[in-house]
Amino acid sequence: MMNDRWLTMLRKKPRIIGISGSKKESGPDRSKFRASPRILFFIAAAFIATSPIAADPWDSTVAESPRTAAPASSWRIDLSGGANFAPSYSADVALLSAYGFSVGAGVELAAKGWIPIRGELDVYSIGASAWDPTLFRYRAFWGYRLAAMTGLRIPVGSGELNFLAGGALSASRFTGLSVVTSYASFVGEARFLQPLSFRFLRGHELNIFAAAPVEYMFRGTARTMSVGLEIGIGFQLPKGAAK
Repeated sequence: MMNDRWLTMLRKKPRIIGISGSKKESGPDRSKFRASPRILFFIAAAFIATSPIAADPWDSTVAESPRTAAPASSWRIDLSGGANFAPSYSADVALLSAYGFSVGAGVELAAKGWIPIRGELDVYSIGASAWDPTLFRYRAFWGYRLAAMTGLRIPVGSGELNFLAGGALSASRFTGLSVVTSYASFVGEARFLQPLSFRFLRGHELNIFAAAPVEYMFRGTARTMSVGLEIGIGFQLPKGAAK
């Protein structure tokens, strides 16, 4: 009798009991798939929260330089000087080389990403040109130039690169003569500016720069092309000075 009972129990198909005590169903556990969208949501939210945000190069929260940490706009003044190569030519005269120099002062409004306006007043002198085969040359002349330009500001490390273009009016006279002439010209400038800050300046920011100015002068029947190299020093006015 006991043997028959044990045989009957062995012949029965054993039940597979799950963790919850119920019969375990075959196939994938769907509860895990219901939780997957939530897991992906939290992963995506964490990724967005920790991802770096594209930084504005002129934002004071990421800028390392006082220059790039400047307000939306500020006024700057500067003094500069340098030498230039200024050959001249005309319809019947070949290009004749000449050299000169200039010194000047400038004031500009520096805004975010560009310079809306820059004004310059320069004193310049260009020597007599080389002789041509017919023993002709252009006289030396000197004068004053008033220029207005506008252009771009591009951050480069802790400094900035400027590209400016505009026009100018000049009043000049030939060396040794009293006759004064005036003429217009196109002007441009590429400039690299490096800011420096010192405690004793008390709100004034100092900057040094190197520039490569170019100019095309309409001097009567003659045309003069000037390419130079200048160095200068400037100051950024404190915030209250521009109000």
